[in-house]
Amino acid sequence: MIAGLIANALEQWSESREAQEKLPDLVRRLLAASEGELQYLSMPAGTSINQPGVDGRVIFHGIHPFIPDGESIWEMGCTKDVSEKANDDYRKRTAQFPQGNRI
Repeated sequence: MIAGLIANALEQWSESREAQEKLPDLVRRLLAASEGELQYLSMPAGTSINQPGVDGRVIFHGIHPFIPDGESIWEMGCTKDVSEKANDDYRKRTAQFPQGNRI
C-alpha cells in the first residue's frame, strides 16, 4: 500500500517543473557518491536546465554497473513518453557526435 502511494506521488512529482530542475542534481549527487574515480562532471541543474547541448558530461574511471568507464554524455528527462525522448536524444547526439569523435 505504501509503495503504491510513493510510486503515485513520484509520478505526479515527475510532471512538475521542480522535478525537471532537481533530477540533474540528484543524478550528480549519485555520481559523486559512486565508487570509482570521477574525473569530470558537468550536469547543469535548477534554472540552468534549458541550456543547449547535452544534459551532462562525465569522465569516470572504474567498474560500475550504471556508469560507463571513460567519457560519456548523459541525457535525461521527466517526460511520460520515454521511448520518444530516448529516440529523439539518440538521433540528435549521433548526428552531433559522429562515431569516433570525442566529446
